[in-house]
Amino acid sequence: MIGALVYRLTKGLSVKGIKDSIPFLREREVVHYQRFGKKLRLLTDKLDEKNFYAFNPTAT
Repeated sequence: MIGALVYRLTKGLSVKGIKDSIPFLREREVVHYQRFGKKLRLLTDKLDEKNFYAFNPTAT
């Protein structure tokens, strides 16, 4: 889905600087998404260790 969007955006662009920056921005967003996911997993694991009820399905 994102690949198709990037293709459509770059297809109509004639300015080389803008066209070259789109793949970099996409790659940066992927890295941000991965880092956020990692931090979220670490946080939920830490909360689960403390038996925090919202993240621990075994707590009642």
